[in-house]
Amino acid sequence: MRQLGLSYAQMQRKLLEDTGIHLSKASISYWLRGIPDPSGSLNRFRPDPSPELSYVIGVALSDGNINVHDYHREILLSVTDRDFASEFSRCLGRVLGRGEPYKVRWSEKRGRWIVQGSSILLHKFLNCNWFDLRKWIEHCGKCESAFLRAFYAAKGQYAARASVSMIRIEKCCCIFKICFGTLTSNRHSCT
Repeated sequence: MRQLGLSYAQMQRKLLEDTGIHLSKASISYWLRGIPDPSGSLNRFRPDPSPELSYVIGVALSDGNINVHDYHREILLSVTDRDFASEFSRCLGRVLGRGEPYKVRWSEKRGRWIVQGSSILLHKFLNCNWFDLRKWIEHCGKCESAFLRAFYAAKGQYAARASVSMIRIEKCCCIFKICFGTLTSNRHSCT
């Protein structure tokens, strides 16, 4: 709109007409100058194929939890293996563009290592039909390997538990079939 030569008042009216949202002239001015980010404190996520994203997908489809708490969309892992939690922390941090991994904390109450991060965009991405995530899992050999490492690490956690839902077991079996049954020679490469 700025390139069209509209004033702040004209932009304000156009936004109200087009979207029904009333923004102050100050907000429009700040956004045009790039002072605050319009997305606020939203954790960045771009669904670019990478081994780290495949690892996060493997955790989410196996031992991880994808929760909604009020306005927070949370990706959580609660496990007894600190190395597994640390690797998930590193991968989640990388996927969400953080400079450092998420905190791995010990819960005395649960007797587990816990990693949790929030991202509306990643939550929406992971909360789709799991079959649609196949293109990220099968992107290249490194992505497949990272996915399977996460999946196998979680599988060890399953063996330690007494109760595992049949739906999750069936999902795991289907994912293994996908990964082992559809390896193609014309795959991409991660950098």
